Amino acid sequence: MKYLFFLFSIIITFLFINTTPPTIYLGDSGEIVTAVWTLGIGHPPGYPLYTLTGKIFSLIPLGDIAYRINLFSVFLSLLVFAFLFLNIIFFISLISKSENKNLVYFVALIISLFYVFSETFWFESINAKGGVYVFAQLIVLLSFFSFFKFISTKKIKYCYLSLYLCGFLIPSHNSTALLAILIIILNLYFAQKSGDKFLIIK
Repeated sequence: MKYLFFLFSIIITFLFINTTPPTIYLGDSGEIVTAVWTLGIGHPPGYPLYTLTGKIFSLIPLGDIAYRINLFSVFLSLLVFAFLFLNIIFFISLISKSENKNLVYFVALIISLFYVFSETFWFESINAKGGVYVFAQLIVLLSFFSFFKFISTKKIKYCYLSLYLCGFLIPSHNSTALLAILIIILNLYFAQKSGDKFLIIK
């Protein structure tokens, strides 16, 4: 299954790079690229974490600055694909008693591919402005991944990590506010069930 996952990752990379605009695209892409290149501030909420991490990609000597930030969006989309796949595996394992791991992996792979190849996600994954939304999705998936690790391992460090990542959700994009609240409530609920009084007091 890992070879199949790797193969599809290569296919996604090839397709997304080949459909990435070579320069500034529609909407706020010009503003986002300028903010990343100059380490300035875009329109609220400003996308500080996206701006700082995107700056690394802006230094890669490929094409113009806008193309490099567009490639950053492609890179983020690959991470979304990977963590969506892992989250689905965790979720299916939690709600199902299936002993057939290959079937679980196959279902997770199919769902992840449907999501990544959807028209909306593909469009957002190939330009600088869309990268803001893809980045927010990645942080949501990382928060859920840490939460699922907390449930499966009962190690409180994953709960702390999930709560910490929630702190980046609203600054990444304010549309994630309700998801941040949901993840915090889930973490606190399961932490209470595990009997960690210290976390609940904090």
